[in-house]
Amino acid sequence: MTPEPGRSEEQERARKAQNARAKSEAAAGKAQVAEAKRLHALQKQRSIEDRLRRAELIHDEMQRLEYFDSADAFAPYLGVETPEGSYIVDTSDPSISRRLFAERTYAANQIPIVKDILGRLGRPVPEGCAIVDIGANIGTVAIGGIVAYGFRRAIAAEVHPPNRRLLEMNIILNGLEENVQVLGGLSDVDGLGRSSGRPGASGSTAVVLGGADQKVREIRLSRLDSLIDRGEVSIEDVGLVWMDVQGHEPLVLEGARQLIAHRAPMVVEFSPDHLRETPDGLARMQALVREGFSGLVDLRAGAGKNPDVRPTAEIDSIARDLGDRFTNLLLIPK
Repeated sequence: MTPEPGRSEEQERARKAQNARAKSEAAAGKAQVAEAKRLHALQKQRSIEDRLRRAELIHDEMQRLEYFDSADAFAPYLGVETPEGSYIVDTSDPSISRRLFAERTYAANQIPIVKDILGRLGRPVPEGCAIVDIGANIGTVAIGGIVAYGFRRAIAAEVHPPNRRLLEMNIILNGLEENVQVLGGLSDVDGLGRSSGRPGASGSTAVVLGGADQKVREIRLSRLDSLIDRGEVSIEDVGLVWMDVQGHEPLVLEGARQLIAHRAPMVVEFSPDHLRETPDGLARMQALVREGFSGLVDLRAGAGKNPDVRPTAEIDSIARDLGDRFTNLLLIPK
């Protein structure tokens, strides 16, 4: 081909290359616009699908709540299948059983969040280790930890006899008789104590030290340290501790010094109001946290990309900020 007048062959080749690049860039620009439109449409579709799924979930939960609330007139128990195990629940219980039946999870769904935080802090929970669940109720953390979240065995302590019966039934239902060790009430003493709770509310049971006006029942208590010393409990493979005992946490920890020394991370309910029902309970809990742990994460804030690990000295300010509310604290061992 003869170059245009006034242009050399080299200039003509450069012009054609420039035109080709321009066409290529224009085509790429169109492709980017088309891809952006496609991604926007896909994101919009996913958003619609997410909203529909949430609506279906809410509708399902409302239906399950209605069913649960009417079941008490016909049957004392119901069964519920969840991704974290199968459970028998008490139809007279308006708290944990009701939520578990409606939402098909209770407490155990926090385990992967905690494991993720610990992993990002360089303190991963070993696969196949044991979880200690103190205040196990009907077993959602102990059983769910094994069924869904990588634990090999569990030690489950529950002080309230009706809860403990359901706990034992749920262990059998999930075929975990060889994997879960059931204990009674834990405290800072070995001997008899008392427990109280609102009738029908399985999550409100607590060990009490006094109060003549409370409905109480006599129970047997043990120091976890005593059980370890007698060879009845082994904590060698414990990788995580979960505790919710309605304000009795400092007494359990004072009777479980070997568990603290084992340096497993702990998730504990922290309720200043409940702790104040135990003599010097809040001060004792704060002292135990400062003494035995290097930091804490307030799980109210969620995991986030960078967990907010706070000095244990800040437990005092957390207590003030909570007022009459409560939170779960992840305690990082020294």
